[in-house]
Amino acid sequence: MKEKIDDGPYSAAGAKEAGLVDRLAYWDEVKDIIKAVSGRRYGRVQEKKYRSGREYADNWAVPPKIALIYATGAITSGKSGRHFLFGKTMGSETIAGAIKKAREDRSVKAVVFRIDSPGGEGLASDVILREVDLCKKKKPFIVSMSDVAASGGYYIACSGDEIVAQPSTITGSIGVLGGKLVLHDFYQKIGVNKEIITRGKRAATMSDYTHLDEEERKLLKDMIEEFYWDFVKKVAEGRKLSEAYVDSVAQGRVWTGNQGKEVRLVDELGGILLALEIARERAGIDREAEVEIITLPERGWRWGFGPIVSEKLDKIESLTNLLEGKSLFESEQILYLMPFGLEIE
Repeated sequence: MKEKIDDGPYSAAGAKEAGLVDRLAYWDEVKDIIKAVSGRRYGRVQEKKYRSGREYADNWAVPPKIALIYATGAITSGKSGRHFLFGKTMGSETIAGAIKKAREDRSVKAVVFRIDSPGGEGLASDVILREVDLCKKKKPFIVSMSDVAASGGYYIACSGDEIVAQPSTITGSIGVLGGKLVLHDFYQKIGVNKEIITRGKRAATMSDYTHLDEEERKLLKDMIEEFYWDFVKKVAEGRKLSEAYVDSVAQGRVWTGNQGKEVRLVDELGGILLALEIARERAGIDREAEVEIITLPERGWRWGFGPIVSEKLDKIESLTNLLEGKSLFESEQILYLMPFGLEIE
């Protein structure tokens, strides 16, 4: 056991190989695991839903719906919110929950996933992508990329049935950023002394009080490369391309929407209206039929329209400018995030 402690920290796959965990699974797979172990069905009910009871759904009278899911801001774990310096954040719990809600709603016939994000935490991005993969198995899932869909922003987009981007959308940056801040000298300047008590050879590897030695640098480098090749694999699977080809257009390169289409990271050039039209067509909804557009995560309002005809609708602009600031997140050492900021004038 001491040897296993000294060999850490581990990636998820590394922990399984070392025998520290039995299985790697997403949350949606946990119910099947519990059922297999206990022999009983497992279900969850939220307190609010339990109190209110189940509503009767008169679906035959409800027009078909298209869910428009806004994924805006830097990607973090937990719920969406605002960072006191960097503005709006996209929480994996909030966005994955919105996708799941659209997936389970039988009246929703297709989903448009509107992304405006520079990326963020690797694990949080993977949680969102998992829900994308589950949703597209049940209904058309169209991605509409706004100003930015970079690094983790593209990661959560890559599995869409079709990807629509503006000609100038910051696209791709398929790459991984990793590291840590070393604040030892800063603490000394402000008169703060930290004493680190550890168990295990590498327990303090990611401490902000110590520098990485050569062995720890190699460990972190190997972990970053593991995340990078997983990123490449996910894009290859989503875009139906070879991993070798994806690697050739990846490696942190940034493309415009126009260029992204040329290198097969994007399917169509256009805005959110084109994405809605594609969703309608893939769902088999007649162009003259009334369609209700529901926006998720819920904001307390919804809007609908009849035929999706561009000349009858105003252009929908981006809700948020995401190019003003980036952040390294304290909770993650592996980030699907562009290592620089952009300002367009």
